[in-house]
Amino acid sequence: VQALGSVKELRNALVEHASKSQDPTSLPNLLGRVFSKMSESTKPLNAEIRMFWQVLQQHFPQYAERGPTGVPKQQDADEFFSNLLQSFQSVPATPEIVGEGTEAAQSAIDI
Repeated sequence: VQALGSVKELRNALVEHASKSQDPTSLPNLLGRVFSKMSESTKPLNAEIRMFWQVLQQHFPQYAERGPTGVPKQQDADEFFSNLLQSFQSVPATPEIVGEGTEAAQSAIDI
């Protein structure tokens, strides 16, 4: 989450999208709120991260799977990252992302 937040254009697009949308089950909205809170405070964001994780598990149930001993199953990081980026396709591109004199992007992430 922190690595994605370091990409200024993506972070700003997610924060802007979250400020305009109230969908509580949207991963981009929740992550935008997390990024917004991260920039406002150095305190732990336990409630925000917990909500993001719960919604992520609703969208992608494989991340809620547990092994026979009750420990969460290990998941593929590349698959997680790809799933998360695909969820960003609903976020409109901002002028900061599109830039001047370039082909217009439809979303913050065009995969």
